[in-house]
Amino acid sequence: MIEIQPKTKSIHDRLDMRELFQKVADKKESIDKLVGTFINRCGYTDISPVGQVIAASGRTLHLRRVITTTEWPINKTELKWEKGGFSSICVNQYEQKWGYEITDDVIKMRVSKQAVKTLFASDEPIRFYDYNF
Repeated sequence: MIEIQPKTKSIHDRLDMRELFQKVADKKESIDKLVGTFINRCGYTDISPVGQVIAASGRTLHLRRVITTTEWPINKTELKWEKGGFSSICVNQYEQKWGYEITDDVIKMRVSKQAVKTLFASDEPIRFYDYNF
């Protein structure tokens, strides 16, 4: 397994390649441009890494699976809560830190217009858990 450290701190700084996956799905860009990037899955407000693209052929991507490990919060007492919303709001949820490990497991994935609804490419793997959802 290979451990990688994120280059940037803010989750918003790492969402700059979202349009590349869309262009590949629409056949406006070559699928080869995704090689070396990370594919992440967005589920409503949470984001999880799927894998790193190691090869592309036709409409299929070959990914090395990425596993996340928690660095922060180690326990829920580190979260800061304030009154608001329905009950309370976690005000420091953007300070999350995650460790990433690239495994040797290979996943095959097809690029389609359906996949664009939940998947996107980025320079780094992204993991975010929304404590306010």
